[in-house]
Amino acid sequence: MNTPDPCGQYDSLPLVLVVDDETRSLDAIRRNLEEDFRILTATSADEARGLLERHEVSVILCDQRSRAPAA
Repeated sequence: MNTPDPCGQYDSLPLVLVVDDETRSLDAIRRNLEEDFRILTATSADEARGLLERHEVSVILCDQRSRAPAA
């Protein structure tokens, strides 16, 4: 996550929670968003729930795949 800027503007940016089990995906999304948002990342639903209990998040981005029904 970015370090706070001396003017305090960083603290006023929306907080985004990104949830994905792929570390490289988390890193790529963080790099794309970190100039305009504060970013939290989680690699599991349990980790995301814990972050949501401690932080007021504006947006949640998550990777969700549908599994094909068993034949």
